[in-house]
Amino acid sequence: MDCDVLERYLDLYLDGELAMEERAEVEAHLRSCETCRLAAARETRLRSMVRDSVLSVKAPRRLHEQVQRRLRDRAALGERRLGAVVTFAAAAAVVAFAAYGYLALMPQGDPLEEAVAAHEAAAGSEVYGDVERVTAFLREHAPFSFRLPIQEREGLRLVGARVTRLGSTPAILYQYDMGGRRLSVAQFPAASQDAPKGVHTDRRRGYTVATWRELGLEQAVVGDASEQDVVRVIPAAWGPR
Repeated sequence: MDCDVLERYLDLYLDGELAMEERAEVEAHLRSCETCRLAAARETRLRSMVRDSVLSVKAPRRLHEQVQRRLRDRAALGERRLGAVVTFAAAAAVVAFAAYGYLALMPQGDPLEEAVAAHEAAAGSEVYGDVERVTAFLREHAPFSFRLPIQEREGLRLVGARVTRLGSTPAILYQYDMGGRRLSVAQFPAASQDAPKGVHTDRRRGYTVATWRELGLEQAVVGDASEQDVVRVIPAAWGPR
């Protein structure tokens, strides 16, 4: 089993839905692959956060009173069949509210933090190869109108790309080789067109992150190179402010 196969089976593994033989293969791969262990740990933490968030949502007092009133009415009527229907409807209402509350209260993901996490995980690309091959793949699979974020030059070449999501945001994660160092570029639709132009740099988890917007797309370059080296690869028209 390799990393690409494990990525497809991870949800089934965490849900306990794999056969014993397949589960053993997954666990053997996790023991030998730190990258996949980290990915599995992140997914486990995410599931725990979702579960805790849903369980922490309480039904509003008005809904609680309605449920209690219906239950009292059922008792007064003494009709077991009607009681079963009302109890089911009340339970469904509580579950529906909990789900709605979770979706409404859950904070939106930070695409830049997700971009750093994707770079850190060193996820395998869905397509490997040169510009022509990557472009052909994205023309068929990209979830939005894309353009290669950085042009190749001496010491910098495109080696692959994958279609992914950064939280709830559709994205493309490009992989570049910069003189033997890995450079990730996350590209996704800009949330707003009002942001100031220019390159903005930051440090997250020990990585340099540089972002800029162009033609309705936001790019986030992530790498362990210096800020100067990272900014240098960004198109000149979008140089630092």
